[in-house]
Amino acid sequence: MVLIIMIDFIVNDRYFILKLIFGLASLFLGVYQNFKIDFTRKNGILVSGKIINYFEKIDELSDYQKKYYYPIIEFKDSNDVERKIIDYSFGTTIKPKKILPHKINLYYIQKNEQLEIITENNWNNFVPMLFLIIGIIVTLTTLFYHFYK
Repeated sequence: MVLIIMIDFIVNDRYFILKLIFGLASLFLGVYQNFKIDFTRKNGILVSGKIINYFEKIDELSDYQKKYYYPIIEFKDSNDVERKIIDYSFGTTIKPKKILPHKINLYYIQKNEQLEIITENNWNNFVPMLFLIIGIIVTLTTLFYHFYK
């Protein structure tokens, strides 16, 4: 049912501008995320760290309280200073069952007082590619059905 609604939305020419904006925005977001990840990997410092616990945050904006779990990562920077940071870039509603501490590799860049980190995991490759694929499909099908109808 959802697939039929999505196909009808793409094929139907009523929302041409909206679909084009959505496709181009997805494309831009995918390119931006991919660039940001590549920049951090090329210019950041690769260190070994570990997830020592999970920070529990309650989302009170929805009708019911929903819990999100964010990893608390501990690592030593290039100056041999031990750091603890909460990675808000990847949260989950299901508390992970991995045995703690869990070892990970991460890249970090120090920007003034802030640390920007990217953990080495498959999500860093998957999410930008997903946005790129969605953006390409929606943009091309929108343009195709608009001009070659």
